[in-house]
Amino acid sequence: MTAPDERPNTIALRRIGRFLFDWAKSLGLFVVVVATGTFLFLVSSTIVGFLPHSDRPGPGWGRGAFSWHEVGFFVGWLPLLIYPLLFLGLSLFPFVRLLGWFRAPRWLLRVFGTVFSGLAAFVAVMAAGWYIAISQYPVYAGALSGIVYGAILLPRASGAPPSGLTNWKHWAGMAATVIACGAIVVHPLLPKEKEQSLEVLYVRLIPGPEDLTTEAKPGGLTPDELKLLKSLGLAGTIRFGMGQIHGNTPTEARAVIVFTGELHSRAELREPLRTRVLYVQQGDGWTMYPPNARTIRNEIKFWPSSEDVTKIEAQSDPAVGSPTVFSWCPALKNSK
Repeated sequence: MTAPDERPNTIALRRIGRFLFDWAKSLGLFVVVVATGTFLFLVSSTIVGFLPHSDRPGPGWGRGAFSWHEVGFFVGWLPLLIYPLLFLGLSLFPFVRLLGWFRAPRWLLRVFGTVFSGLAAFVAVMAAGWYIAISQYPVYAGALSGIVYGAILLPRASGAPPSGLTNWKHWAGMAATVIACGAIVVHPLLPKEKEQSLEVLYVRLIPGPEDLTTEAKPGGLTPDELKLLKSLGLAGTIRFGMGQIHGNTPTEARAVIVFTGELHSRAELREPLRTRVLYVQQGDGWTMYPPNARTIRNEIKFWPSSEDVTKIEAQSDPAVGSPTVFSWCPALKNSK
């Protein structure tokens, strides 16, 4: 026989399992409805002579023609649509389940379910559509599919509301739930802060008796940067390694990475925030000058290449593509 204290645990586990199953079923239904609606619109558009996607010459009438090859192209695009649908639709089921728990009236479930499902579908199709240069009309079709789901199917996931009267606490809970879900769905539509343009310069200091300021073209360093290095007691020859520019010129931020010895481990340095800094190697560590310069979370990363120990791989956030590989020229005498 089951012990008395095991029965509540079994019931709780069943409820959690049922909740997760209903959540997965509701989310899957959202993905199916929106993906199917968008797919059918894409295929129907080509049947009536409208090309719903194209980079060049662009979408338009008289350019579409139905073909099974085109249908296969749309089918191949659907996996790209599924991921943003899963991500953006994840909060819809907990949203209506919470509203149901707070005894929300049916009309409230339908109104906000329609709005949030439509917005989630709109953003998802728009996010995935860039890959095939999609026109605005399939995006609207996806949003309409989301609206249908939110108005008809989503309210069914709210469950049976608890019995009793609705008081101000329930209405406060409904308001908090609507605001929270609205923030999640609307957030991708809000304007994002523009990424700053950044220049990263990698240079190598070869110690020597000569003054750094005597170099005619010392690795592209400015007079102020040379002055700062000289104030640290450094002297010798500057060798240029590599320069990277992210964004438009003139850049808003600049980071000069000064190697004073061999690189033995991976380095991750904060990017400056619309200012200029120098990172000077000191042993296996790096010191930023000026030390009080403002930085952001994005990082400048570089490490010894695993394929060629004489080379260095470098990449700056936001990381796009493969790291850039460079080596010092002329090669250092003490390179291994």
